[in-house]
Amino acid sequence: MVRKITVLLFVLFLIASTSCTKSTNFQYEPNTFIKEWLICGPFPNSLNCQLQDYKHGARCDGFFTDYLESMDGEVNAVPQAGDKISIPERKINQKWFLYNSPDDKISLNSILTPNDMVVAYAFTQVVCQEDKKAILAVGSNDGLQVFLNGEKIHEMHPRNGRWLQADNDYVPVQLKAGQNNLM
Repeated sequence: MVRKITVLLFVLFLIASTSCTKSTNFQYEPNTFIKEWLICGPFPNSLNCQLQDYKHGARCDGFFTDYLESMDGEVNAVPQAGDKISIPERKINQKWFLYNSPDDKISLNSILTPNDMVVAYAFTQVVCQEDKKAILAVGSNDGLQVFLNGEKIHEMHPRNGRWLQADNDYVPVQLKAGQNNLM
């Protein structure tokens, strides 16, 4: 059974005919992984469960907690490197940091401590020259939620977890001309 929550994350845009650029002016090619992200975490996934016999579900209160309320919530947050998330009553103090993955995945397990029973956020902006339909292909070990331009577009929270694979999930998206916020 997988006991890490959001340990690794794969993100790939499959774009039909034209390419996009990110706010860093990185030129995307079709089938290219997004490697540059702002990361924030870890945040506790559960305050009252054990590593043994762990099952996903309602006890994963962190997965269902919006830790970004101070930034107008998960759906609307537009973080910058250095922005802080502080929740004193839960003893949480985290800071957004820029991460450029050397691989076609984000290994949260290697960059976050602690990394058991936790959740984390990854944010990037994709700038497109025109409105377009695309497929967002994501993979995760275990669950994930995806927000695009203020809307939750995907959620996967398998009760028994899942092993990481590139492109576990394919999500049709509508990118708008200009800046698109992806969390």
